[in-house]
Amino acid sequence: MGRRMKGKTLFIFCWIGLAFCLHSEGAEPELISRFLIPINEKCHTQGMDITGGNLYVSCVNRKAQRAYLYEISLSDLSGYREDAGGSVSIRKKDLTRGDRYHPSGLDARGECLWVAVAEYHPAPASSTLMCVDPETLEPEPELRFEVDDHIGAVAASDDRIFGANWDARSFYVWDWSGKELGRGPSPTEVAYQDCKYIAPRYLLCTGTKSLLGLIPTRGILDLIEIKGDDVSEWNLRQRVILKKPGLSGPALTREASCYADGKFYFLPRDLPRPTLYEYRIESLDIELP
Repeated sequence: MGRRMKGKTLFIFCWIGLAFCLHSEGAEPELISRFLIPINEKCHTQGMDITGGNLYVSCVNRKAQRAYLYEISLSDLSGYREDAGGSVSIRKKDLTRGDRYHPSGLDARGECLWVAVAEYHPAPASSTLMCVDPETLEPEPELRFEVDDHIGAVAASDDRIFGANWDARSFYVWDWSGKELGRGPSPTEVAYQDCKYIAPRYLLCTGTKSLLGLIPTRGILDLIEIKGDDVSEWNLRQRVILKKPGLSGPALTREASCYADGKFYFLPRDLPRPTLYEYRIESLDIELP
């Protein structure tokens, strides 16, 4: 073997080793349980949240060009076993708005499930942000506004709505009437899929990231500190890299995620019949509600 070939081989092995180390390190979350969601329709998962004893999942049927919101009973889901029969209470709502059929991630705040429905491409694009009543699954006509960008992740406080555009290159801040209060580049380089507001001043965002396009995609859970409406003042407080639930398959944070009652939930695959993972993660350096 020539010197040049040896050099190339050494370089390749060094990159493989680096990739393995970076991909293998990460938090050791405790897997509590996993649940099969018995929805048979093919739909690309976008976001989810838990409120009122129900799991809400947003997804896009790309072939039909429809945006859907599913409500799934958590108590039914926890007792459901595919081989033992039984049923799970599920409701479905079409959120499509004309050419806008790509739903965002979800965040529940009070009597609102906040979600955006966007045109299915990066900017120039447009979105409708809306509050959906979790009881009726109907959008509230007084809590709805338009944005001239593709909004793919949404989070809500008691008086602010936070949004990230395609691949979370930029963040926006609005009040509940839709008045823009701030915008700016993301403080990270992660393509966030789902974000949740954590009082008093944090966003908990999940997504994926690759290093130089050469390292296998890693699951990212970021805690972003919000310092007012000026996005340029925001910063990354903490990052947790999550391992895959098995030796193969997607990162835990590839699609939807949420936090509820001290536990984290991940839905990394698309419908039909995806698995919902329930984890406990204790490595965050703030106390979560």
